Amino acid sequence: MMMIVESKRQTEIAFRPFEPLAHQQATRKLASIEQLIEQAKYDEAKREAIDLIHQCLQGLRYYQTYDWRFLRSIVSVGYLGWIAYSLLFIVNTYVFEGGSRHLTSNIAPATKPEASSSVATRRFVYSYFDRRVLSACLWLLACWPWTLAASFRSHHRMLIGMWQLSCVVTSIFPLLPVEKGDDIMLVMAGGMATLVVGAVYLVKLAPRLHADASYNHSYYITLWQMLLIIVSMITTASSVRRLELRQGLSWWNQVAGWMTLGLSLVTPLLTSRQAQHYLHRLATIFLAFSPTFILLSISYPFRGWG
Repeated sequence: MMMIVESKRQTEIAFRPFEPLAHQQATRKLASIEQLIEQAKYDEAKREAIDLIHQCLQGLRYYQTYDWRFLRSIVSVGYLGWIAYSLLFIVNTYVFEGGSRHLTSNIAPATKPEASSSVATRRFVYSYFDRRVLSACLWLLACWPWTLAASFRSHHRMLIGMWQLSCVVTSIFPLLPVEKGDDIMLVMAGGMATLVVGAVYLVKLAPRLHADASYNHSYYITLWQMLLIIVSMITTASSVRRLELRQGLSWWNQVAGWMTLGLSLVTPLLTSRQAQHYLHRLATIFLAFSPTFILLSISYPFRGWG
């Protein structure tokens, strides 16, 4: 119980403890029970102990559900954001577009996409109960290029191969157990893989996507983001090491973590004023969120030990 309280106290803003056991009340109740036992008042000690047990169970329930409202708010805002974005896309594409439309002639072509969307939506909902559904969906997506025209497949074999490989590799993760121990080597391997992707983009794609005037700008932005990824890897490794030794997070770890988190998320906003190739924008967003995932890879109990 005390570890949970300290974890919440150090990770929550405006923390509100469980009042029946706050302010050392649990310690005083334990001392009272021990005193009753020493005085041979066993019935009273038993009643006090049972009452304390019930309060501890209520306290555990309180702390387990402490973040539920916040987490539900985040999920709800995320869904509302996607709904608003989808609505704007539909309005801009189909409502504000000029020209006359014949509704009856468009019903038949729209039936198949609507049915596919309905089936896909139901599968994603069911994936909350069985994550293997996500793997099956990814396997179907890997087969999707074979439904395209033969001319397209012949001219984009490399692209199709990378698509299928990405789908198959991604399908492995839903099959892995959700609850697993901390593995800092796996986190570092993920960070290195992200750096490799950034380096490939920098060497192979960036020179072809930008004119000479804008290449230097995108080059330094990508290098900056890769540097932030390296800093996040070092900070995470150092934090895990200190927490394993029960030394707590140092001032440097906390400052480096928060600064890396903030700078990585702000960088795409500072570089969005000029027209950009969509692949460059995609690479920028991908590299921007990598430090966040690396820093948050430490398990929740570890974060509370600092």
